[in-house]
Amino acid sequence: MSNKIIIVGDKSMAEVPEDLSAAFKSLGYESSFCYFYYSKFAHKIAWGFVNTPFKFSKKIGDMTMHSIMADINRRFVEEMLSKKPNIIIVINGFSISASSLVELKKNNIKVINWVLDDPSKASFSYFIEASSIYDKIFCCSKNWLQYVKIWNKNILYLPCAVDPEKYKKTDVHNSEPKYGISFVGTFVDNDSSSFFRFYLLNFLSKFNYKIRIAGKNAIKYLKEKNKAFIVSDQLSLSEVLNIYKNSKNCF
Repeated sequence: MSNKIIIVGDKSMAEVPEDLSAAFKSLGYESSFCYFYYSKFAHKIAWGFVNTPFKFSKKIGDMTMHSIMADINRRFVEEMLSKKPNIIIVINGFSISASSLVELKKNNIKVINWVLDDPSKASFSYFIEASSIYDKIFCCSKNWLQYVKIWNKNILYLPCAVDPEKYKKTDVHNSEPKYGISFVGTFVDNDSSSFFRFYLLNFLSKFNYKIRIAGKNAIKYLKEKNKAFIVSDQLSLSEVLNIYKNSKNCF
């Protein structure tokens, strides 16, 4: 019987699940990918209740968040059981509950979690609870790997790779780069790293740097917070690559 593999990731993973699925297909496996996601509208409402000084509102937010997580886990398990894969590889399985993993393992489905990022505060407890149940965990960060070993000894260091046909070195013909510094990252509501990025950019703006920020989340997060910021909509991959090529330094 041939191994049937499903790659699972949320929308923030961009083309990673699709590229990984294509790699397995090239090796002769029956492979496909799907996205694991929740309603952003419901999630925003939940966080609105959580981030208030009132205990009653916080409880409503926690209950709403729990309901969202339970719903996406139910839909995830139903979809996986209908497709009946031999192996599921989850990219950043931070929102998948322990009960979902137990249900899949009852049906002889092996589940692997490939950790590419640190879990957010909202999903940290889900991740810790589920860690011990995964058949295998791959980790991009050696430091994070040592931490996760506390909950699951069956973990391996596995850094990211790229498709050389899609991501390849190109010549830059400009004699003088257009941008001094380019930062690579995302802005997510209620995420500590986003607060740090805003602090850093806000600090740089005091030195009269012209700072351009692109992305849908950046517009929501930074709009009208600093008049020195030039905020624009999400860029295409080719536009992003062009900015990188025209920058003296990328971080």
